[in-house]
Amino acid sequence: MSIQDESRAVARLKARYVDAAIKYGAACDAHSHPLTVNRYARRVIAAARGLKKAGDEGKQALDSPLDHDNPYVRVWAANDVYPFDE
Repeated sequence: MSIQDESRAVARLKARYVDAAIKYGAACDAHSHPLTVNRYARRVIAAARGLKKAGDEGKQALDSPLDHDNPYVRVWAANDVYPFDE
């Protein structure tokens, strides 16, 4: 896989991560069925795993949502960035 392909893969994972975190928050706020909320949580977790496997570029991709407008995105990002700093 070329460097450009890896960068695109990281960008796609980051977009999935942010989208799933926003949908997770909306489902929580709407008091949606727990299975719906959990589906979005699993999507955030899967995207985070992919980003963590991407090394430094993945860490940078997880750092940027810390400044996102949506509080659910910020909380998920804070949760996923913390283990990098241990």
